[in-house]
Amino acid sequence: MAEEKKELNEMELLEQNIIKNYNELLKTLLEEGDMDTLEQVITDDAYRYKLMDMHTRKLRSEHEL
Repeated sequence: MAEEKKELNEMELLEQNIIKNYNELLKTLLEEGDMDTLEQVITDDAYRYKLMDMHTRKLRSEHEL
């Protein structure tokens, strides 16, 4: 029971981090005025995953500095 609750909490945390990273990506694109990329991120799943991965790595590297 405790193990299941721990796994659920980890899944919720992971989901929250994914949503946070996605929102940060959208915010960055909006601030940069890159509407073409913003549209592609919203409509193209493969492109979104690729860009989210790159954006997440960038955020992590900036945080580590």
